[in-house]
Amino acid sequence: MPVLVSVILGQRLDAIGQGMINLPDIDRQTVAGAIATGTHGTGVTLQALSSFITSLRLVTPNGNVMDIDSSDEDLLHAARVNLGALGIVTQVTMQNREAYKLKKREWAAPTEDILANFDELAASHRHFEIFPLVYSDYSLVLSIDETDEPIGEVELDAEPTSDASISESLGLSENPTPAERLRQSNATASRIQPSESVDISHKILSNIRNSRFNEMEYSVPAEVGAECLREILKTIYDQAIDVNFVLEYRYVGADDDWLSMAYGDHPHATISIHRAASEDYRPYFNVIEPIFWKYGGRPHWGKVHSLTHLELTKLYPRFKDFMELRRELDPQGRMLNPHLRALFNA
Repeated sequence: MPVLVSVILGQRLDAIGQGMINLPDIDRQTVAGAIATGTHGTGVTLQALSSFITSLRLVTPNGNVMDIDSSDEDLLHAARVNLGALGIVTQVTMQNREAYKLKKREWAAPTEDILANFDELAASHRHFEIFPLVYSDYSLVLSIDETDEPIGEVELDAEPTSDASISESLGLSENPTPAERLRQSNATASRIQPSESVDISHKILSNIRNSRFNEMEYSVPAEVGAECLREILKTIYDQAIDVNFVLEYRYVGADDDWLSMAYGDHPHATISIHRAASEDYRPYFNVIEPIFWKYGGRPHWGKVHSLTHLELTKLYPRFKDFMELRRELDPQGRMLNPHLRALFNA
């Protein structure tokens, strides 16, 4: 049975007094899939899951067994985020830590207020991110930090609700205009009360996602992240795109893995857009994806994108090196499907 990063591995590690250094937001990913696609969590000082791999065993299509570790750093950095294109990973050794608890705080705030201080906020919390509401001036804000407090929900004093904000949310037409949706969203967001909870690390970092959806996520250099996010939100508003899903905006620490979204010397901001699985995602994603390209965006390998090797070789300094290694380990292309053939020009 595949080992799920949070649900299974998190529980097994906690039982022996250990915890993962970081985890992704979604609770359904397998260890192998999360590593191969460069899946990451949140934290300007925390890297993708692949960065915590200290060694792995790779079985190539011709039957060779390769034990890869830091004695060959180039090979390790290539094999960590492998897209399943180099062979089959049968064994992984990852760096963990002692078990720990986290305190999560959630609240709503004006998006521009948060973006103006995002670098400082990201640096002052172990994890910090926002979920910008479409057709709204507000975002849902999430901070997570280590704690010794007891496990449980924390009761907070409710803030008074403004009658004016309630009245502003009424009277929408059947097909509201962007301005009407903005008024309703702002009124609703202004009434959101903060909440806090404490639990063991894997229960705080990963969330149960029972609803099915399609997602596109790109990383851009952190210094242009806010500008990219603003353009996406404005485009949704200006073009009256019918979408209700929040966006997700966070920082990820830089690393050295060749095909990592955050490869390089500086942190990257990642931005996600979503569409319910029952809806055609293509019209929405086709409008937004070129905005990511404008800011030098790199795609998340496990999510929707339309790039091929022509664009990718410009975004990843070691992409051609990876293509060469792939041809060396799998000259007959046994590990390739149509999607990977387009990525690697094979």
